[in-house]
Amino acid sequence: MDGRLPVEEEVIKQPFPPGSLLMLFYPVAPPDVTPSGAVTVAASCRLARMDDPVTLRPVTEDDLSWLASLRDGPVATGPHEWHGWRDPRWERRQWAESGLLGDHGGTLVVLHGTDRVGTVDWRRVQTGPTAFNWAIGVGLAPEFRGRGYGSSAQRLLVRYLFAHTQVNRVEATTEITNVAEHRALEKAGFTREGILRGTTFRQGRWHDQAIYSVLRDEVKLEDSAAVDGEV
Repeated sequence: MDGRLPVEEEVIKQPFPPGSLLMLFYPVAPPDVTPSGAVTVAASCRLARMDDPVTLRPVTEDDLSWLASLRDGPVATGPHEWHGWRDPRWERRQWAESGLLGDHGGTLVVLHGTDRVGTVDWRRVQTGPTAFNWAIGVGLAPEFRGRGYGSSAQRLLVRYLFAHTQVNRVEATTEITNVAEHRALEKAGFTREGILRGTTFRQGRWHDQAIYSVLRDEVKLEDSAAVDGEV
């Protein structure tokens, strides 16, 4: 395999549970064998805009040290995402168990060409006995911030999650002073809903966050034979 994913018609034939996030990223190999190479969302299910400057792919073992470096202090994380030191081995353990992809969330590498520029992630937020949303986040390496990559990466992730899971809502939160991420979310098609008061703890005090969301019927999804549409 060259790391590229087969078309969606081939992917859904694999023996994974319906709606499983593993269907797309492990079409042939089991979760303990991670595919390599850049994979665009458009290549698998035709959901990305053709002018998006980034692509997404699963995390490989070679990425793990680089991922740890993205959390190595406030310069690496950015001022709004620095929450102190933590075990640098936890991500490696999680990758060994699941490849950082599962039914309750996951992490993907964001690429610009062959450059690793950051990551996107998602986690399950239960909203009722049988209902849940996805909460997403993005983190970019310092040298790649301010170029629009975060907005594009979050837009691609939204399309992927709506295409391969049955959720109706994807949400994101960011501190009210994180103006760059506010702009990125709005550019990615999110709507600002309001303020969550005193909800995140950083640098010795509690901070307010803005909450954003996008609903399924606000995103135009195209099937694999259709022309790409905009979010």
